[in-house]
Amino acid sequence: MIERTFHEGEIDVQTCAGVRDKAARLGAHIRHDVPPIAAEFLAQRRFAVAGALDGAGGVWAMPLLGPRGFLSVVGGVAVRIDATPPSRARLVPAIGTNVGLLGIDFDTRRRMKVKGPLESRDGSLILRAQRVYSTCHKYIQRRSIDPSKEREEAPRVVAESGTLNRGQAAWIERADTFFVASYHPQIGADTQHRGGRPGFVAVSAGGSVISFPDYVGNNLFNTLGNLTADGRVGLLFLDFESGGILQVSGRGEVLWDAQSFAEIPGARRLVRVHVAQVVEAEKAIPLSWHLVEPSPFNP
Repeated sequence: MIERTFHEGEIDVQTCAGVRDKAARLGAHIRHDVPPIAAEFLAQRRFAVAGALDGAGGVWAMPLLGPRGFLSVVGGVAVRIDATPPSRARLVPAIGTNVGLLGIDFDTRRRMKVKGPLESRDGSLILRAQRVYSTCHKYIQRRSIDPSKEREEAPRVVAESGTLNRGQAAWIERADTFFVASYHPQIGADTQHRGGRPGFVAVSAGGSVISFPDYVGNNLFNTLGNLTADGRVGLLFLDFESGGILQVSGRGEVLWDAQSFAEIPGARRLVRVHVAQVVEAEKAIPLSWHLVEPSPFNP
């Protein structure tokens, strides 16, 4: 059963980590439809993240925004995405591309994934569900939306380059949360959350390399499996107060050599991303979150 549920990259990482049996048990809960409890969760979201290929074959993690209900389940088998126009404009994958959607609630530390091909129907984007499942609540910093600080969503690109500048590197190195999109040629894109204490993400090589530890998780290894099989990756960092976003696209690799992460608390592996493109935008997120408490799982 595990071979039908996971691709070769995921199986390789699960095998190296010694968790194939655990992954098989968890994989048995992956659905091909969207149950009512998941539909209700998605309908309450005002923010989600989509991972997909762009027209040039790069992988990006893209924020999606809208009022409650902008994500709605159609017939229990698909998700209609009625994101706001500026947000939707950033969802650039071609119709038919397999997209990974991550819905997350920072306040309750709940998150779930819907993965499948993207379709256009009656002027809306429809994500046809092929893989639907929730993921664990570890490493999610609890944050609440401050309704008094909502602002207009008017994204404006302020910097584009092939490497990170000093300000962007500092942004990344003080982050306690980011999102990672990865890709497999047959399965399509996946989107996942990553969290830790500020400083758990490092920038090196003059702004051309980003590194972060892989902690104990749900043992599915969707992200690391995709990086092992394909390597294309996209990162998304949010400024939870100002509404700015920082997007990075490049290629990732998984390091298993313990010497590479021996001094990082809690690290089981290290992910290294070689930066290819960087896009920074201001006023991209109309919501403002304040930190309630860090995750108790942070090493």
